[in-house]
Amino acid sequence: MALGDFVAFFMFVRMVVQPFRVAGMIVNLFQRAAVASDRLHDVFDLEPEIQDNPQPSAPRMISGKIVLKNLCYQYPGSHAKVLHNISLDICKGETIAIMGRVGAGKTTLLKQLVRLIDPAPGSIYIDGIDVRDYPLAQLRVQVAMVPQDPFLFAQPLKDNLTYDDPNRTLDEIWQAAASADLKSTIESFPDQLNTLVGERGVTLSGGQKQRATLARGFIRHAPVLILDDCFSAVDTETEEHILSELKRLRQHQTTILVSHRVSTTRHADRIIVLDEGQILEMGSHDDLIIASGYYAELERVQREGAEDEAFAQARGAR
Repeated sequence: MALGDFVAFFMFVRMVVQPFRVAGMIVNLFQRAAVASDRLHDVFDLEPEIQDNPQPSAPRMISGKIVLKNLCYQYPGSHAKVLHNISLDICKGETIAIMGRVGAGKTTLLKQLVRLIDPAPGSIYIDGIDVRDYPLAQLRVQVAMVPQDPFLFAQPLKDNLTYDDPNRTLDEIWQAAASADLKSTIESFPDQLNTLVGERGVTLSGGQKQRATLARGFIRHAPVLILDDCFSAVDTETEEHILSELKRLRQHQTTILVSHRVSTTRHADRIIVLDEGQILEMGSHDDLIIASGYYAELERVQREGAEDEAFAQARGAR
């Protein structure tokens, strides 16, 4: 066989085999597409758990007065209630701190304020209107919630801080970063606001991620700001700076914060102590210290722990 015939033979074989190979790939793609479309239709046809049914009575702007009336909640499939008859009035411009053991129902209560889980009708009112009567889009813009688990996207830091409104000015971004004690950290990055953070902020430390999500809350200037244990990964000096900024910027706006630190909650106008889904204690820092209950005992333990730590550091410095 001549060399040219040998080469031509294998070229012709390839031309015959290639269509069969492509046909097999097409069949495989069709099968994968059919399975994927079934899954998508299952998602599209699923009825949302949270129904958006706004009423004309809902005002366009929330001022910040919140009333809880006998609020109860029980997770589907559970036999025990997480919250039991919580009744509370929160005035506009008031700062409320919520404390309690793990599993006391703190996060469950906060999620109902923004309808991440749906409260019972007539149990939560904002400005005298049932929270279920507000449009979801309005509710979640004007009641800003900073979650306990900070989530950052795999985008530049600037986009993470302004994802709700990309048209925010640089001055607004830097002011929010300064209030969250994040400005010096950003300035230390080579690309500053254009620094690319990994998925869920893997390139940042725990404290940096928490301060980034706090900056998100500051920049929105929402009538109601909810902070769900957002100070657990920051040191006490940074915490004091953020709390002073929080008090300065939001003196006429409602703020609700959850924390396990007495150093955080003592700045609030009122402190709510939850235990097993019920209000155990309520009052100012001084009132609860005088009451000598759960809060006073927690304050004593944390104070003594801080004193022991300071003493150990002083001995180590010597």
